[in-house]
Amino acid sequence: MASGKSDELKGRVKEAAGAMTGDKKLKRQGKADQAVGKIKQKVEKVIDKVKDALRVSTESGTLQDSRSLPAAWERNTIRI
Repeated sequence: MASGKSDELKGRVKEAAGAMTGDKKLKRQGKADQAVGKIKQKVEKVIDKVKDALRVSTESGTLQDSRSLPAAWERNTIRI
């Protein structure tokens, strides 16, 4: 899975190429890729904050069983 930052960069390149060649479809695809990249970055931040909060909870003893966490979060394989 590509990171949000790489999707955003890919979108910028596509948008610039579309603008230079006059290809409106490529330019739109670039803008869409940038939007997807920004959303992925926001989601990644939220996931990191949740993981940090859960980690603090387990360290303080309020969450005893980490097996109750979704397996995808533990393996960091959540797909968007």
